[in-house]
Amino acid sequence: METLIGITFDKWLKLLAENNFRIHPARLHLSVYLTLLSLRNSRIAKKEHQQYGDVIEQTTIEKPPIFILGHWRSGTTLLHNIISLDSQFAYPNLLEIYNPRSFLIVEEKLAKRRNLNQERKRPMDNVTVTPLSPGEEEFALSTLSLKSPLLAWNFPANEAYYDQFLTFKSATPEDIAEWKQAYLYFLKKLTYRYEGKQLLLKSPPNTARIRLLLELFPDAKFVHIHRNPVHVFQSTLKLYKNTVARFNLQGAQPESKIVDGIIRRYGTMYRTFFEEINQIPSGNYVEIAFEELERDFYGTVEHIYQQLELPGFDAFSPRLREKTEELKNYKKNKYPSVDNAYMQRLYDACPMCFDQWGYPVTIGEQADTMI
Repeated sequence: METLIGITFDKWLKLLAENNFRIHPARLHLSVYLTLLSLRNSRIAKKEHQQYGDVIEQTTIEKPPIFILGHWRSGTTLLHNIISLDSQFAYPNLLEIYNPRSFLIVEEKLAKRRNLNQERKRPMDNVTVTPLSPGEEEFALSTLSLKSPLLAWNFPANEAYYDQFLTFKSATPEDIAEWKQAYLYFLKKLTYRYEGKQLLLKSPPNTARIRLLLELFPDAKFVHIHRNPVHVFQSTLKLYKNTVARFNLQGAQPESKIVDGIIRRYGTMYRTFFEEINQIPSGNYVEIAFEELERDFYGTVEHIYQQLELPGFDAFSPRLREKTEELKNYKKNKYPSVDNAYMQRLYDACPMCFDQWGYPVTIGEQADTMI
């Protein structure tokens, strides 16, 4: 439910209609709350458009974005959090991704009423965040365009429909155009908000959308982080049990269905990734392993800057070293070993993820990490 808190009334009605207004009785009170919230959001969005609409439309994105790619729970958030400390970059924060139509007004109002640096721990791990922490723009796109696999978190009965927007391969030209328009709108707002700084973006579904991203930004730069697929599976399953379940408006799902979806999407994502990765121009792509990042935060980030020829590393270096010291105290979660049948299904879903990156197919108890 939290992922929909910024949705406007027109989008909320369309989303309900797409799902035949099917809401679990135990979640009806949440749908009423979202309806009232969406009416409020629409009023604020209208006010923001009147105040900023023209300037947002006229804003140009001069500096090609940097996209961080990788499956959920592969280390994308960790990497995003580290590089976002470099002040030359801008990024969407959590408040902005949840209020994409109104954050230019909402952020200012909230800052006057509460401490936006107040920390809390995420339910799926030990990572501390605030409303101003780096966020995943996919949440903004999900409510702006209604074209996102994340909407299956709220409406799992319609999972097959929303999963098409992981790759957009079977989407209509109209769907693709609407998604692109929403993406450009959101990034223009961020560019205006942060006075033209280069955008540092992290969205796991983009791992399967390289072709579309290059159509929008031919000179974009990409950082891909991979992690042992079995670790990813373990951590993603926990994510669904501890976090995604809270967003479900249609009732609990059996674990077998959750597992099927995780493995299917993992395979779909990376088969598409390997099909499209060669479209990125030489010099605009770098790939790292999470295990490398965990062993040497400083050296791995320095390698990224060198490979992508990003300026400013010397100025960023002291803050990076400071952050590296902080990360040494992070406490990981522990997970039991994975059933052999699941491991075989993971391998069958995309053998290249094991073979090309050198991960073993069998594995025992493992520790989780910061995503």
